[in-house]
Amino acid sequence: MAETRTAGASSYATPSGTGGSCEAHYEDVSAWGLDAADEEAMLAAQTECTFIWANREGWPVGVIMSFIRRRGRFWLTAGGQRARIAAVRRDPRVCIVVTSTGAHGVPNRRTVTYKGICRLHTDDDTKAWFYPELAAALHPDPERARHFACFLDSPNRVILEVEPTQRIGFDGTKQSAATTAWIEAEGVRVADMGQTHVMVTVRNPIDRQRCLEGRFLVDTGAGDSLVPRRWLEQIGIEPRGSRTYRLADGNEVEFEIAFAELEFMEDVAPARVIIGDDEAEPLLGVIALEQAGVVVDPENEKLRRREFFRL
Repeated sequence: MAETRTAGASSYATPSGTGGSCEAHYEDVSAWGLDAADEEAMLAAQTECTFIWANREGWPVGVIMSFIRRRGRFWLTAGGQRARIAAVRRDPRVCIVVTSTGAHGVPNRRTVTYKGICRLHTDDDTKAWFYPELAAALHPDPERARHFACFLDSPNRVILEVEPTQRIGFDGTKQSAATTAWIEAEGVRVADMGQTHVMVTVRNPIDRQRCLEGRFLVDTGAGDSLVPRRWLEQIGIEPRGSRTYRLADGNEVEFEIAFAELEFMEDVAPARVIIGDDEAEPLLGVIALEQAGVVVDPENEKLRRREFFRL
């Protein structure tokens, strides 16, 4: 049985303390492991992984490969002339990384890394069951799957079987929930320079599985929010026209606009957003704040949710 560990890119840890003296950070990641049921759902929906091995110099190298999972093991295939095949023959210790990105019906920001031992197969019995099952997983159309399986069945092709020995899972949706809970409990503290920041998830309203989380500066002098162009491109949001905006110095500038969902402090604001330069600082404007029922409390230097909405 594979050893289990939990890890991830970030975690909210709240040290002991009260009131404004309490600091929050993303250091302790152990609480946000990927639950077994969520891991199974992700593996059932996903067909791509990153396969990682060590080259002759010991450097880790990885490529994206299609896979199926059977009897607790991962099964992949590659041409026998590939460098990864020679590398596995030298050293069978490998890693497989699976994420929920692109997997239908499961939330983004979930991932698990498996350390394991790789065995190579070239026998006809393994090919007889593996090629059709991989083809069926990748191609729902039976006729196309049949042709794909035939194309796979070439003389020098090798099948890789990876038996996991250790797993490291992370669930980013738990991180988001913990962040929101901390914001609700403590508010968002204004920085020393008088600036307020908040974590915002930018979501594609057409394909809501595609999203990206980032730190936004709250700008009460701006109506519409601003999102860097590269962020929107990553989640498939395209420009929907342009508008002229007056800047604080009085100059008028034309910006492209798009439409997105901005999710923060446990609410969602459908928003028209300004498309900024790739390196522009994301801004959260007052329209999104009002739609989410959030107000700036200047006395306590925090963002607070409204207790009620006016009709």
